Amino acid sequence: MKKFLSVIKNVTDPEKMAKFGAQKLENFADYLDPNNEKSSQQIPFMITRQMKYDLMELGYNYDDIKKMTPTYASNLLSNQIQKKQK
Repeated sequence: MKKFLSVIKNVTDPEKMAKFGAQKLENFADYLDPNNEKSSQQIPFMITRQMKYDLMELGYNYDDIKKMTPTYASNLLSNQIQKKQK
């Protein structure tokens, strides 16, 4: 909990932003705010078959999906981020 508080306190510090990333800071803020509805969101622990199908619809192939963490895949799907074409 102490680490969460120290991160949130220094949100405006650019080095902290780079170190922890905006998404992690948002997750910490959600964790600390009991009135925030997003705090009840679940963090996936695996990429489901449906998630794989949806990621393929966004242009990601099997090798891309294999390298993803469940949280990363979930963020791509929730924001509908398509794979960049080379």
